[in-house]
Amino acid sequence: MQVEPQIKWCVTTRHALGLRAEQVQELRPLSTAEARRFFVERAQSRKPSFGVTPNNTADINEVCRRLEGVLLALELAASCITTFAPRELLRRLDQQFRILKTNAPDLPPRQRALRGAIDWSYELLTEPAKMLLARLAVFARGFTLTDADAVCSEENMMGAEFPGEEAVTVESGLKKLDYSEGQDELDVLVSIQDLRGQSLLSGEVDSETQETHFVMLGSVRAYALEKLHLIPANELMVRQRHAVYFLQYAQEWLAHLRGLEEATALRQLDMQTENISATLEWTHRNQQYQLCGELALVLGTFWQRRGLTKESLRCFDIGLEAVQHIDAEPNASQSQRPPQVQLHQSLSQLQLTANLWRERGGSYHNWLDIEKMRQCAQEALIRFEQLGDHKGQGEALNLLGLAAKREGDFPAARRYFTLALEHHPLAHEEVLVAVEHNNLGITECEDPAGDKQAAANHLQEALRLRRDHGDQRGIAETLNNLGVLHWELSDLEAAWNSYAEALPYEKALRNSVEIGRVLYNMSEIAEKKEDWPLASRLATAADVLFEQMDSPFKRYSTALCARVTLQAAGAGETLVTNRERLKDSLGRSD
Repeated sequence: MQVEPQIKWCVTTRHALGLRAEQVQELRPLSTAEARRFFVERAQSRKPSFGVTPNNTADINEVCRRLEGVLLALELAASCITTFAPRELLRRLDQQFRILKTNAPDLPPRQRALRGAIDWSYELLTEPAKMLLARLAVFARGFTLTDADAVCSEENMMGAEFPGEEAVTVESGLKKLDYSEGQDELDVLVSIQDLRGQSLLSGEVDSETQETHFVMLGSVRAYALEKLHLIPANELMVRQRHAVYFLQYAQEWLAHLRGLEEATALRQLDMQTENISATLEWTHRNQQYQLCGELALVLGTFWQRRGLTKESLRCFDIGLEAVQHIDAEPNASQSQRPPQVQLHQSLSQLQLTANLWRERGGSYHNWLDIEKMRQCAQEALIRFEQLGDHKGQGEALNLLGLAAKREGDFPAARRYFTLALEHHPLAHEEVLVAVEHNNLGITECEDPAGDKQAAANHLQEALRLRRDHGDQRGIAETLNNLGVLHWELSDLEAAWNSYAEALPYEKALRNSVEIGRVLYNMSEIAEKKEDWPLASRLATAADVLFEQMDSPFKRYSTALCARVTLQAAGAGETLVTNRERLKDSLGRSD
């Protein structure tokens, strides 16, 4: 370059050369379409009779997706087509290091097998980077520098404490690297740079948080997990630290629900659901019962708020199973602890159990299973009464009120909501006071003998309180209920305006089920006005959302779609609603 500076060199390499004149262009994995085309071309070069058919298209697509567009992996997988059909190959991808290799004599050893390629990069790493790579394998969907430091740094590893579990001594198995004093955090930073430089990590900057989100390819993560398994005590400590970190992460963000930051909180939790799910599965599988119960509560609560009821119920069932194990198999060292510590742990477990029953009841409410909802609420109420927890008692009574209202027992619903309203001021919970005013209002609205002016008063008070506290979800709910009240009073314009005002709040929260309910209500107004095209579009949009979320409300939206179509036909109109286009547009907007 010094002899002839005008010459431009194009060099492909695993890592940047570090030259001052170097201009780096990072090569990303292939897109899905590119990967599929490359795989088919390379497979046909090995087996000319190979072709894409209706029977193997899905398998080829899934192979390419699983291999994440990595050229070497695709090349090696294509070479297997001489022996395996795509479906057989797909079934064996869990053993990709054993399957993905070739004996081609014209390739260097590091390109003859996927493991060899990663081995080559691994051996170029410093010892701290090798250790960090293994520890980072616990992250299921990537991580930030903050995440990595909290979970993987030597300081946090050695000082980790795990609530409700036996302390783990790991000095004998944990490789402690010889860092100079105060360099733990810096080492994580430097080692991540090393891993990034060797193309073992990729990174993208989040436009909103301006943090880099690092991700390992699946094959690299599988390799790193093998390294982590080599030191069981190391793995146990890292996984426990990972679980505690994401438990605290979820608890902190869930505390922002019912406030101005709810949309941000849900987005942050969306980004880490795979990590939180992975910690729940690990604690459940490895009998870390206290951690498992706490993680089940936070993840189930998040799924419930997202409208994913089946997923939330599964979490709560796992959590209740875990606390049963805690009660049945008390920690061996508990009897040696001071009585006040034992009492604190006992109360914490009782609180956890009560919270799980309460949230499980909320999910059954969303699932429209009223009997199970009532059973859960009663179980929760018993425990909250034992704890003297006014907030919890109010929430359990609220669930019993919702069960009674759903069954049309409006006097019982009023009693429960009024009792709940008495508990919330004692707990200084004005947000929950608003919940009871909202529910008393909709009870008066739905009761044929209800006081509609009282309904309006309760709903307006709920709306005032919710606006004061910035409860975006609550504001949308009460506006929707005001729309229902106006509908009952035959004020279609006021009802439409209330629904239209609620909709942006639900969209901001990406609350698909509630968006669907608002659209359903608006469709009924369009139906009443005999605007069949508008009614059809709104009803179909609601139906699509309920279908995507596997919501029991779908039976109502499907019936409305059919009714609107019949009424339009009776009026001599033919409706054409592009359901697939609606699916695409709703998928983008939510």
